[in-house]
Amino acid sequence: MPFGARAIFNHPSMRKVLVCVIFIVLTSAVDVVNARSRTSREREREVDADARSGSATIASAFAMVLGAGAMALKKPVIRARALSFVAVGVMCAWYVVVRAVEYAKKRALAPEEREEREQFDLAMKAFKTKERESGREEDDREQEIRFKLAESVAEKRRANGYARELKKLRASVPVEDLHEDQIVSSGNRELDVTEAYERALVAAGMNATKAALELMERAKWHAEHSVTRTMKNWKYVDKKKRDGFLASYQGAWYTANTPLGIPVYIERLGGVDIKKTFEVVSEHDVVDQRMRLQGYLTKILLPHIASREGVIARDKMIHIIDLKGASAALVSKANLVMFRRLQEIDRNFPEFLYRTYLVNAPIGARIVWRTIAPLLPSRVRAKVKIMGELKGKNMQKIAEIMGGESKVPYFLGGGCSRRLDQCPPWCLPHMNDTTFIPWELDAQPPSMRSPEKPKRPKASVWKRVFGKSE
Repeated sequence: MPFGARAIFNHPSMRKVLVCVIFIVLTSAVDVVNARSRTSREREREVDADARSGSATIASAFAMVLGAGAMALKKPVIRARALSFVAVGVMCAWYVVVRAVEYAKKRALAPEEREEREQFDLAMKAFKTKERESGREEDDREQEIRFKLAESVAEKRRANGYARELKKLRASVPVEDLHEDQIVSSGNRELDVTEAYERALVAAGMNATKAALELMERAKWHAEHSVTRTMKNWKYVDKKKRDGFLASYQGAWYTANTPLGIPVYIERLGGVDIKKTFEVVSEHDVVDQRMRLQGYLTKILLPHIASREGVIARDKMIHIIDLKGASAALVSKANLVMFRRLQEIDRNFPEFLYRTYLVNAPIGARIVWRTIAPLLPSRVRAKVKIMGELKGKNMQKIAEIMGGESKVPYFLGGGCSRRLDQCPPWCLPHMNDTTFIPWELDAQPPSMRSPEKPKRPKASVWKRVFGKSE
């Protein structure tokens, strides 16, 4: 048994205390699970009862700790061994206090604001879960996707609470205090600045006060980490280092020509070997490369796409992660340390992600995801979709995103033979300016009609009049 455990378990009174502690911890856990399953309105009605229950739990735990301390005074050996159990009790009590504070914050919200947030969340969920109607032509399917995207963006901006918080944020942080790397400069300055504030507000959970603090922190970070300088250093990275880097870590902007007007970044994590990577480049080089990828997105790619007619989401990208060949080795200590370093960069470029698709995900890759997921913000985890092998419906989904199976890369099972080293940034000799250079064989973006609501097939006269099938 562990340190001092045998002496404690042999003491009858201590056994009773431990049984009580375990019972209270399990009861608290059940209460938390039940509380999460209730609706927000039910939680409001029961919050007083939960608070009283939490207070009673703290009081009981405190009484038992005092009782254990009184017994420990008689036997110094037990006193020393019981310190670990006291620490566990304090942690449990702290958890209950944190939960009580969260309930109090929710109750502090104005009823109308709370209702607005609930309606907004329900509206977003309805758009995301809307099912495809049978009998729809492929062209209508594309229109349906564009319509859902346009409606979700419009619904967000229609919410009164959202507009109020956005106005409050703009008043708190003047545009002069923002760093230029926080703004996607497409030529429409007013819209570009508005979208910068919107990304910060969404990242802060629609809380203008929190968003203002985070905006200022990011502005300071960008002042210390120049994206433009890092991009210009690309021409000084020699071919040997580029080839070695690409061999151990493959990722590139694969297409800018999608039906939704959202660029796609593909990353092949199945063969990532950080040790092999560090034989060619340093940890600093890996961080710089992530900075260049973000810089290419915000300084070159998105401004070009935003200038196209019919683009709905002007500041979003899709991330496809190929996990073929991935194993538990992907979550080694060295990989996780590097992953945390890269997450620092991503945190300072919030809300550019539209969706992440983990494709060709074996069982081992799902374990990897469960290990990495807690390191990501909840809003990012909600955008992640896990897929198995790219066949059938999975391939159809990816093909819809990229504009047809002929544009899906060969290593994902599609018909496009372009390699990742033929895509930015690898195909670029330099990034000295923000000129967009097409790299795809079909450099013309697909036609993007206005996202009108798709028309349903007309029913026969008999069905329209009598409401019955023929």
